[in-house]
Amino acid sequence: MTPPGPHRVTVGVDVPWTPPARRYRHGVRNHNPYAAHRRYDVPQLAGILGVDDLDRKPAPVKICAVVDRYPPLQNAGAEWMLHHLFRDSVRRGHSVIVVTATPEEYTLDGVLVVPHRDLHDIAPQADVHVGHLMWTRDAVETAATYQRPLIYLVHNDAQLWHWKLTPENVTVGVWNSRWISASSGARWPGQGVVIRPPVLIDDYALDRDPWTAAYTTLVNPSKEKGAELFYALADRPPARRYLAVEGAYGDQQKPGHQHPNVTWQDQTGDMVTDVYARTRVLLMPSWFESWGRSAVEAMCSGIPVIANPTEGLLEALGTAGIFIDRTDVAGWQQMLSMLDDEDTYRERSAAGYQRASELTVLANEDFVTWNDLVETCGAINPAVSVTVGPPQVSSPA
Repeated sequence: MTPPGPHRVTVGVDVPWTPPARRYRHGVRNHNPYAAHRRYDVPQLAGILGVDDLDRKPAPVKICAVVDRYPPLQNAGAEWMLHHLFRDSVRRGHSVIVVTATPEEYTLDGVLVVPHRDLHDIAPQADVHVGHLMWTRDAVETAATYQRPLIYLVHNDAQLWHWKLTPENVTVGVWNSRWISASSGARWPGQGVVIRPPVLIDDYALDRDPWTAAYTTLVNPSKEKGAELFYALADRPPARRYLAVEGAYGDQQKPGHQHPNVTWQDQTGDMVTDVYARTRVLLMPSWFESWGRSAVEAMCSGIPVIANPTEGLLEALGTAGIFIDRTDVAGWQQMLSMLDDEDTYRERSAAGYQRASELTVLANEDFVTWNDLVETCGAINPAVSVTVGPPQVSSPA
């Protein structure tokens, strides 16, 4: 509690000081200072996840996602995580419509993607709403307007704070790693589950030996992802071939004439063919990763990964990762030289594939958790009518 400022003088007795009421108490800030603030409360679960035996609505559940971008127009890890969750839901009999910034509708793996102009036609028909990232405000407002349960995906430890979300704004949170759960979810006990970005070996494994590939690769050559270290390595002997893959966000640092050994790859929705099939070693010198999807995708083909020890990469890669501080350029150069030894390379390759196999098992468990969550939220949709039969009376023995 902040005490009164020096301009306030109390004579005789102390006067209790009461801080002013918080204007944006219920989150999702209204950017119009002249408009009355509105509470954005969405339906809540009656019990605590993982504690109570909550009822579930059997398939099919109608899901409406309100998100700013979606694959293959946006190929960042958060969007592909969302899509793979939806793809699995469709396979289990649920229906999914994604409302996003697309000029025309299209279908991807059974998921229907429609323009934002269709939002208020789609939203009232859904049993469950889903949101994350840039369109958080739209997702919360829409769920509150139509009183639909909202599943909200959290991809970093600043997301809840940035959007000023409170438990009343969200039905249940999905944390994309254990450390994000410990960091962000600690404020929302019992109102979230951990579901890691699902990466399946069958989606990313290649029938080729990564030892024979040509490139040392960085995905998203931005300052935050370690472009400076990447180009510093490209400048140093011995001569190597490097691949810079355009990212879905951030200020991209393209190679210039001074880096003839660096090949540029435009943003692609086919990472397997365009990136991993050409990659011998993947670099991830990011200053922040909440998980590290690209690293896990690469390990599905046995590609060794050298990474900065962020919380997310440590959790995702485990003992299979090769961790070096992003400021230690000489250390990264030395490790690349060590991976020129075939025995060392194959040892790290096998470790990466083993870790990818473990994460595939966890991903299939997470799919079950996700669809249980969808069905649980579908059961509390206020628009769902439930027929109650006559009470059952047991006959006396």
